[in-house]
Amino acid sequence: MQEAEEQDTCRICSAPAEPDQPLFHPCKCSGTIRYIHQDCLTTWLAHSKKKTCDVCKHQYSFTKVYAADMPSRLPALLVLRRLIQQGFYALLMLIRAIVVSMVWLSFAPF
Repeated sequence: MQEAEEQDTCRICSAPAEPDQPLFHPCKCSGTIRYIHQDCLTTWLAHSKKKTCDVCKHQYSFTKVYAADMPSRLPALLVLRRLIQQGFYALLMLIRAIVVSMVWLSFAPF
């Protein structure tokens, strides 16, 4: 009787590949520890605060992938709105710094 082929599984959660959760091999490891789900990897890296594989010490590198319908340039209204918002926050910080300075200069000498 022929043995059934072992299915590749994630080295973190031990689950096989699913249509919406494919397995990747982001480092130089081989064998049964080669594959991992992207979500499992990002969760583990966020938890462990590491940037390299624990086994082979390969440094992970990530590439941002944008949606196909993403515009090539940001809309001017969006940029202007964000600029105004950042200016408002800067003004609030300036007012806060002035008030703190006045309080320290007024009450600290006493």
